This record gives sequence, C-alpha cells and structure tokens, in this order.
Amino acid sequence: MKVRRLTPADADLGASLIAKLKLRGDAAAPTRSQMSAWLADPCHILLAAVADGDAPVGYAVAYLMERVDGTGPMLFFYEIEVAPSARRRGVGRLLVAEMRRIAEHVGAVKMWVETDRSNMPARALYSDGQGQESDELSVVYTWYADAA
Repeated sequence: MKVRRLTPADADLGASLIAKLKLRGDAAAPTRSQMSAWLADPCHILLAAVADGDAPVGYAVAYLMERVDGTGPMLFFYEIEVAPSARRRGVGRLLVAEMRRIAEHVGAVKMWVETDRSNMPARALYSDGQGQESDELSVVYTWYADAA
C-alpha cells in the first residue's frame, strides 16, 4: 500500500479516485483539466492510497489556510474515503498519518476535521490518529449557491 500527495501530473489518478470512490447519484466526475488545475494550487491537498497493482483504494482531501494573525497555516482536513473492499485494513490510518506529516512539514499550527457525533467509525479513526475530540457540540451552517 502506498499513500502519496498528488500533483498536476497525477490528474488522471485524482479524477479516477473521485469518480470511483466519492461520486454518488448524478454528480459529474472532474475532468482531467479541472483536476490538474485544482492540484496546481499548493493549498489544495489530495492524497491517494493505492494498493499493489496501482488500484486506487482511498483518498483524503485537505486545504491549507493562512491565519489572519500570521501565526502560521492551519490544515482543514476536509474528507476521507476508503473503498468498501479496503476498509478495516489500515488505509484510513495511513491517510490520516500522511496528512499529519504534511501538516507538520508545512508548519501548520493545527489540523482539524469535523464529523458527526454519530459517525463512530470516523471518530475511532481520528482518535486512533491522536486527534483530540472537542467537548463542544458544533452547529454547522451551510450556504448553497442555488438557494436564493
């Protein structure tokens, strides 16, 4: 199993990961050019977990954000997905560990991820990766472009 950060040269693999592991319903897969442009931004992080034989089995997405107070960047760990056939085999732990390594490498003052309290597998994964669970009950507000 290999986990690595994708670059614009890996646009085909990135688009394939999203198409195979994330998309549900009628959402469209990113094109190669869309994925290449997204990966070209150094603040965008897409990790790929690839099994022997180059079969993609998982990914994680994060965004680096500079703090307004100049104390250093933060890493928002946005999502993680592992193929059902590869779950409970350490893929998620490898992705979390690599994301932590990247956060340390860029000098991030913190890395965070949000999940539902009812999502026990995610909570176990993040706790196993030395994440500290907040005592606060978060409320998430969402604004959609088409909700005028």
